[in-house]
Amino acid sequence: MQRPMKNLLTAQEAVTRWMEALLPLFEEKLAWPACATSWKQFAAGTVEDLQDKNTALVETDGHKGLRAYVKASSKLWTDAPQQL
Repeated sequence: MQRPMKNLLTAQEAVTRWMEALLPLFEEKLAWPACATSWKQFAAGTVEDLQDKNTALVETDGHKGLRAYVKASSKLWTDAPQQL
């Protein structure tokens, strides 16, 4: 959508044009993969995993909690998971 314009667009006009240009990307109907679980099954599996204390909890230097998801965001992150 690069072309000369006589007047600068306002922020609102620019966002409107941007959204109109992007809309076709989101109109495609995608099929759910046959091998995928449902969200209900996914949520149930997550709850089950979080209730397994040997997998979900870790203790490091006296701090006990869920293993962090972002590197270096928690003292617990550096502790290696227990090997089965």
